[in-house]
Amino acid sequence: MSASFSRSLVAARSVSPSSVRGMCARVVAGAAMLGLLAGCGSTLTSWSPAKKAAAPPAATPLAEVPSATANKSRVAARKPAANSRRAGTRTPTRAARRTTRQRVAKRTAPRGMWSTGGKQFAKWRVTKETSCLRAGVGRGSPWVTTRSSLGGPKFCGAIRPFRVRALSAGTVRLNPAATVRCPMIPAMDRWMHEVVQPAARRFFASRVTNVKILASYGCRPRNNKPGAKLSEHSFANAIDVARFTFADGRTADVRRWRKGAAGERGFLRAVHKGSCKVFTTVLGPDADKYHWDHFHFDLARHGKRGNYHYCR
Repeated sequence: MSASFSRSLVAARSVSPSSVRGMCARVVAGAAMLGLLAGCGSTLTSWSPAKKAAAPPAATPLAEVPSATANKSRVAARKPAANSRRAGTRTPTRAARRTTRQRVAKRTAPRGMWSTGGKQFAKWRVTKETSCLRAGVGRGSPWVTTRSSLGGPKFCGAIRPFRVRALSAGTVRLNPAATVRCPMIPAMDRWMHEVVQPAARRFFASRVTNVKILASYGCRPRNNKPGAKLSEHSFANAIDVARFTFADGRTADVRRWRKGAAGERGFLRAVHKGSCKVFTTVLGPDADKYHWDHFHFDLARHGKRGNYHYCR
């Protein structure tokens, strides 16, 4: 009996040690024969670590099994640290070369806009105006005075606006005076010298002495239409001209664009065409119904390089 029981225990070595110990404990408690005890003792002592490894692994408690949600949370927790390390190593090389004022302007203004003097303008406007101011345009002229501020919203106005009362060293009066930004001053002088006066000599055998200004600075949308883009008048970058007066008292009025005398119509068309070489935007009575009584001239930026002129 002890031999058969031992053989059964040997055959049962493929089961876990806890099962074998339980079987032996029941045999010891209920059996009275020494042979059975000896068989159990020999079975227990013959159990080796190598055979224990062959036993099936114990079940892992549920608390120790990593869930998919826990894995995702750990991965997500590691990502910000990696991003922060990458962000910490980047240094804006362009900003390092800018002045302190330019860096502050870039941080406080929207993309493509620069803040200066409480105003926000497109970068190209700031570049052109500051370059003109550094060149000293209008300095020392009795016909050009500076204005401290134009008021209005922060997107309107100029860095340093000017009030221009006359062109060509005071020989051509502007009525009323035009409020413009710095780049408009040399453009207006060039326009008078290269376009207006040659046309006056050709068609009237005279010279222009007075120009009627219909509008200059005004913070408003284009053509005063609600919801439209801001006009160049909002940046003191445009003038509207309604009439020219000559030294002999004759006039050329834009309202007579179609019905005026031959000389007057020829003068107006020559001025309109020649102005396209000086200003980037030229609009006349043939452009639309909003310009039937005046010429519009401005220095807006057209095209990616800013070298396109819009004339109608």
